[in-house]
Amino acid sequence: MAGFWAGRRPLSVQWGTSWDGRRLYVASWQAKPGTLFALDPTTGHILWSNPNPSDGCTTGGAAAFPQCNLSLAAAVTTSPGLVYEGSIDGKMRIYNSSTGGILWQYDTIRQYTGVNGLTASGGSIPGVGGAVVSHGQLYVQSGFTSSWGIPGHVLLCFGL
Repeated sequence: MAGFWAGRRPLSVQWGTSWDGRRLYVASWQAKPGTLFALDPTTGHILWSNPNPSDGCTTGGAAAFPQCNLSLAAAVTTSPGLVYEGSIDGKMRIYNSSTGGILWQYDTIRQYTGVNGLTASGGSIPGVGGAVVSHGQLYVQSGFTSSWGIPGHVLLCFGL
């Protein structure tokens, strides 16, 4: 695991960062709550940071799961002007790359009927990879089975 310093404390980066040609975007699950950072890649200075919203585990589908936590464990994804990051609270969020403000949020913890007609549940946005943006679509894996994640097993696709 690579690490960087936020204040006086080193924070680990577990699954991956993203760079848009101007800023390096890093999510850390250890910040308590998990926090998304934009860094100047030449100096390492923090340009902005946005902690996981404090109500992430008390709103939406996550409220039913006592093992929910506010970690940002997934790899970060970027496209021009946007940063994509999922949370262990099951919310997928899109941030403004200049300010860190949340532009869009979707609660993935719910029941879905798949294209195959089967029912499946969404859960935590896991730390095994990040969202994929391709050809105007956002692909997100929702569901994680561990002692601190919310179980589920779906691949979601959103039109951008």
